[in-house]
Amino acid sequence: MDYKTGRPRDEKQLRRNVQITLYALAAKEALDLGLPLVAFHYLENDSVVAVRRDRKDLIEAEAIVQDTATSIRAGLFPPKPGYLCRFCDYRLICPAYERSAAASDETNE
Repeated sequence: MDYKTGRPRDEKQLRRNVQITLYALAAKEALDLGLPLVAFHYLENDSVVAVRRDRKDLIEAEAIVQDTATSIRAGLFPPKPGYLCRFCDYRLICPAYERSAAASDETNE
């Protein structure tokens, strides 16, 4: 169960959600739960949306984890400056944020 403060999603949207699939993978691996039921609990309207992942979903999630870890170890994890940067605690020391802010200033001149 993950508690969310944002806009509630429906079951169809959660079927494509990688985060909830990673939770299912973690529960399966750490707790030996087989194919666990995983859910988001939306605090805005107190709704719970649960989904079950199949083996294929968990295999795909494992591949995402392995590929990401391999890229990080190889130093191939480039930043992707964007909207979420404004909420990042590291933006003041981030070269990518600095470059994107400078580029934004140039287009606004």
